[in-house]
Amino acid sequence: MSIKEGETSWLEGDIKEVELLVWPLADANIEDVKNAIENKDFCEYFFIGKVKKVVFSKNNPEALEIHADATLKKAFSERKLLIWSYLALNIPIDTSSIKTVADNQKIQEFITLSVERASATHNSLFIMLGLGLLLILLVGFYIRFRRGNKVHENNQDWKKIVLAAESRDEVEYIYANKDEVVKFFGGENPSLLELFKRINTHQYKKEWNEDELEDIRFVLDEIKESLQ
Repeated sequence: MSIKEGETSWLEGDIKEVELLVWPLADANIEDVKNAIENKDFCEYFFIGKVKKVVFSKNNPEALEIHADATLKKAFSERKLLIWSYLALNIPIDTSSIKTVADNQKIQEFITLSVERASATHNSLFIMLGLGLLLILLVGFYIRFRRGNKVHENNQDWKKIVLAAESRDEVEYIYANKDEVVKFFGGENPSLLELFKRINTHQYKKEWNEDELEDIRFVLDEIKESLQ
């Protein structure tokens, strides 16, 4: 790797146009190589931005010349040999012509910014968790409230229906919904069972006479008294 402007010194955070000579890549697809490095971290110490040109070297058909804008992420010791992993290859990158310089101010700013971001992320996470928990509690409370209201409304409906029942149609409606009526009364009881028995005895008749209706009303009246 070399800096195209002819400079050798590279300060952390600075962007330079560089030339990379990588080999052996005789059968490499140029577009694949470009996609592998453009807008990505490179060898831990660099970030490759725009790749301007990728061509096979005129002097070495197994080598690729890559021209790109690169940012020095962090300084490293001189004459450090870097390794770029591409597909199944570990390609050495010679950086002996470059002297990297640490920017202590930028490092401190980076650390401070990282801490601030981590703290903000931490706080945001707690806020999101708190809001999520609050939402769950509110939804749970709403569901319980609606269920309670529904049960209350159903109970009130059945109380009104039982108290108002006089005609055959009203009595048979109670029998047709006997499971719900039993739930309303908190379970089966002797009066309910007797009511259902008497209704069942007469319900298949084409018409009820006054005696048959009175037979049912006698038990129904006992149940009504328990509701008042």
